[in-house]
Amino acid sequence: MVDKVVIDKFIKIANYPIDQFLVSAKDFFKKDYMHFVLFFSGKSNTLDKGSIKRLNVLSEQSLIISHIFLYRKNQMNTIDFWELLSSFEDIKTKLETTLNISKYLRSSIIANRNRSGFVFNYNMTNEQTLETISRNILNQGDYEDDWSNIAIENDLKEIDYDISGGTQLQLRKKLFQANIVTSMIDNTIGEKIYGKDIKRLLSFENNDLATLEYKETVYQTAEILSQLEKGDIPEFPEMGINTSFYKGINMSQLNYPSIVRELRKNFQTDDLFQNFEIKNFNIKDGDIFIEYKVDTKYELILIKNITI
Repeated sequence: MVDKVVIDKFIKIANYPIDQFLVSAKDFFKKDYMHFVLFFSGKSNTLDKGSIKRLNVLSEQSLIISHIFLYRKNQMNTIDFWELLSSFEDIKTKLETTLNISKYLRSSIIANRNRSGFVFNYNMTNEQTLETISRNILNQGDYEDDWSNIAIENDLKEIDYDISGGTQLQLRKKLFQANIVTSMIDNTIGEKIYGKDIKRLLSFENNDLATLEYKETVYQTAEILSQLEKGDIPEFPEMGINTSFYKGINMSQLNYPSIVRELRKNFQTDDLFQNFEIKNFNIKDGDIFIEYKVDTKYELILIKNITI
């Protein structure tokens, strides 16, 4: 609890009602925050406009208070102001988290409708109906009724599509939610489930660390996981391939199931990947050459080579 004395000192210096902000923030997290969680996790179909307005107001006020702390820092140089700043920054972080809660909960958006599930683009083919898409593409059990959700979410009228195909849709696969990718933080829309990462070999662009695009991130992640050796991650010493054990051995000495198990275990640490398998396996001059295949949960299938 922040001391009232320092709050009064802040108000006197800055002429800004931080006490009202603190009370409003406390009420927001007590009454409104769970509305956002329920909505973006797909457990509620509506989000109160009043809750959105209160979040926006508090976010704007937090920016003002941040600037006050910055520009009045010479007048706020005692320990009690540090305690007030610490409490304020905790609140500001929670507000920023709430503003991005749809990404943390990995929800998806179609035509300003936020729901749980994975969204991807789909082009209707010849003689295909919304009902067949519901049954064959989305695997919905009640497809005779569920097809209407596709029309509603894409704002489609009957005249907007026909059996000749070509209509662009955004589809939401709810079954994907039970097997969601948790190795990224973003809205579950198309390639966004691949996540974004910084380059393995650090470099700078526009005065910031260079980052990879979505597909590039998948390739880099697969490369890292396939080359991961025991001891590379101090927190998980048993994770990775025991390369020192396999170096210089011949085929008769090789423990093939052990290598497969260790590689598969590496890829199982990232739930974007599935269906890992070895396609080809050779030993030459003491080196082990492996060709492997691994699927992602959306479109990409990787076939790569590594040398141990």
